[in-house]
Amino acid sequence: MELFTITLVKNGVKTSIKAKQGHSLMNALADEDIYIPAMCGGKGTCGKCKVQLLKGALEITGADRQAFSKDELKSGLRLSCTAYPSEDITVKIDTNEESEFEAVTFFSKNTTATAPAGTKSSFSIAVDIGTTTIALALVDTANGEVLDNLTAVNKQRAYGADVISRIQNANEGKLTELTETLRTQLIECINRLCDNNAVNTHDIQDIVITANTVMIHLLLGLSCETLGIAPFTPVTLEHIIKKSHEIFGEKLHGTVHILPGISTYVGADITAGLYFSDFIHYEKPAVFLDIGTNGEIAVKKDGAIVCAATAAGPAFEGGNISNGTGSVVGAICEVRYDAKSAAMRNKPAFEIKTISGGKPIGICGSGVIDIVAESLRQGLIDESGRLDEMYAKTGLEIAVTDEKSITFSQKDIRELQLGKSAIRSGLDTLLAFAELEYDDIGRLFIAGGFGFHINIDNGIYIGLLPEELKSKITVIGNSSLGGAVKYLTQGQSSDELSKIIKMSKEHSLPSDKLFSELYMENMTF
Repeated sequence: MELFTITLVKNGVKTSIKAKQGHSLMNALADEDIYIPAMCGGKGTCGKCKVQLLKGALEITGADRQAFSKDELKSGLRLSCTAYPSEDITVKIDTNEESEFEAVTFFSKNTTATAPAGTKSSFSIAVDIGTTTIALALVDTANGEVLDNLTAVNKQRAYGADVISRIQNANEGKLTELTETLRTQLIECINRLCDNNAVNTHDIQDIVITANTVMIHLLLGLSCETLGIAPFTPVTLEHIIKKSHEIFGEKLHGTVHILPGISTYVGADITAGLYFSDFIHYEKPAVFLDIGTNGEIAVKKDGAIVCAATAAGPAFEGGNISNGTGSVVGAICEVRYDAKSAAMRNKPAFEIKTISGGKPIGICGSGVIDIVAESLRQGLIDESGRLDEMYAKTGLEIAVTDEKSITFSQKDIRELQLGKSAIRSGLDTLLAFAELEYDDIGRLFIAGGFGFHINIDNGIYIGLLPEELKSKITVIGNSSLGGAVKYLTQGQSSDELSKIIKMSKEHSLPSDKLFSELYMENMTF
């Protein structure tokens, strides 16, 4: 098989890799463990895996023409997933890559244990494997102290932004690749976390892992054949305890605890969140809401929990947004309408904030919410979601850099409408199923990275969250990681998790007629 040399230019530094004939550039990069985002799973539809051809030739594909303008194509922009090198080439990789994702490790309350004075430190690791990011905590289990955190983008993101894409790839023969990618990354992250804190990995006693059901299947190398088709049956949802070498080989030590899930789409990450928030011990009816690509909802009434999952789509994480990006340095995360600038320019103007104050490169989920809310207030978008016809073709200009104008389009508004309707309709359907009104709810816990960053007032203004529950909202951050830490630091954790599982029952939203009705109604703002 013929091999071609691919010279990569990144931050001005050149490296070379080999590409096999008939393999895409994206596959060549993946073979060398070089991360490049591919939210669509390499199908050529998301436009995120762009590279710039500097030397040599790459055929312009139909997907390229959809993703880039004529000028951009002339400048050499190509999608790596549809680029098949047939000669030696030189390409530039965008330095604003998603490997710099900002992941939330904050969880809202103290889960520390107590230990007698002079007790020797004992180290363990808590891990939350998200579809987008991975978060870890190094814990001194003798006193319950979280010594340090570490986050990384989930490298499986190269196989698609959502769990459906990962399932499809696993079922198309890439299960082993997905499993090895995740295991290798976890080993690297744990080693780095230990090195950063002068802890020997041999001293790690326990590794507690929480994740959605698909991520756990991929971690364990379990078949995903039945996860993506009705009745969506998992291989296991059990609380699993294994020696680390059974999963990670001899590279890690101690015992691995994988927390139990409730259903295929309400996984161990939600079990951990419910455990962390003391959900079953709250006296009044309560709601738990984790907003992301997949929205999970749980409602507690008396001694029972009814839960559901709704496919919100990737808009809340910057996916399927024309100038969208993940939570990386430079992502536009806060937006306000700037009336003074608008008056001077005689056109809409916005004041922005970016993650870490970096130069704006795109819009992340919280920024998307802000743009729509502010535009609604100014009449630039009407209740149906229609953008003012003056900006229908160009979109709203949110920011301008030396490289490009960052705009927000009619299609972007529609993407948000789909996501926000899925979440709100799922919430309202579950409350109706439990025969509860908003007034009955004592607490609404909002979990997850997106929920941690969202402007609650703007979320309410666009109809994502109910106005009636505003005073009852508690933002708890990464409750999945918090639950894993709590498991390490407090006794009777297994019993509590078992209680949560026994109390919980999934309600199917797709088969509920009310959900379909509300989904159409909640599409408007």
